[in-house]
Amino acid sequence: MKTSGIYSIINTTNGKRYVGSAIDLRHRLWDHKRKLERGVHKNAHLQNAWNKYGPGSFNFAILLCCPVDQILLLEQQAIDEKAEYNIASVAGNCLGVKHTLETRAKYSKARTGQHPDKETRAKMAAAQTGRRHSIATREKMSASNKGMKKSPEYRAAMSAARKGEDGPFWGRHHTEETKLKIAKGQRRKPIRTGWKHTAETKEKIRAAHIGKPKSPEFCALMSEARKGEKSFMWGTCIPEETKIKMSAARKAWWDKRKAVNE
Repeated sequence: MKTSGIYSIINTTNGKRYVGSAIDLRHRLWDHKRKLERGVHKNAHLQNAWNKYGPGSFNFAILLCCPVDQILLLEQQAIDEKAEYNIASVAGNCLGVKHTLETRAKYSKARTGQHPDKETRAKMAAAQTGRRHSIATREKMSASNKGMKKSPEYRAAMSAARKGEDGPFWGRHHTEETKLKIAKGQRRKPIRTGWKHTAETKEKIRAAHIGKPKSPEFCALMSEARKGEKSFMWGTCIPEETKIKMSAARKAWWDKRKAVNE
């Protein structure tokens, strides 16, 4: 019969131990022993100790039997009491576990070329909708990204991902509906009247542009972007109707200002 509970693997030479839990204790302990004997145990601390002290220095023991719904609570108590060989300090959590470069390379290779289908992408988008990071989380993200420079390979991949369906990240093409939503959302944003950059931000912006002249290609693209509707940035040509509205709005503003001064 399967028995659930808490177990330990004790090094009788130095008294150190590994603590774990299982729904089937006998099978779990057998699995630990089999992997240690083969030298493929995922816990490097425990495997190194096994190799150093030998199988005769380890005792596999069941600490207690308990219902499944109490396993994590009792395992955490046992870990807090003494568990030198445990990598993760939280029961049922991989917190503190660091995969080796070889393992990470295997994970990366296994996921290369995988593309979630439209249904999966829709679920992922729905799960992220409305999600806001806390101020503390945003500060951590900001601090971790400061000073980071993207490699040429990474930038090339990101560029290719936004050019078409052949890109490594499905390409990036907004639908007409999405474009309308973006435009509508931008129109709703209030104007930040009186908003000014801090002196520190101004200095950073100034320093970032010192000694960085615009390339001829960049100047040509910016020039093209302002010439007409066929440009790659849709152009910045202002229709006559819009010009009339802008002129009328400016005249009304000046008339109002003169009235206030009088």
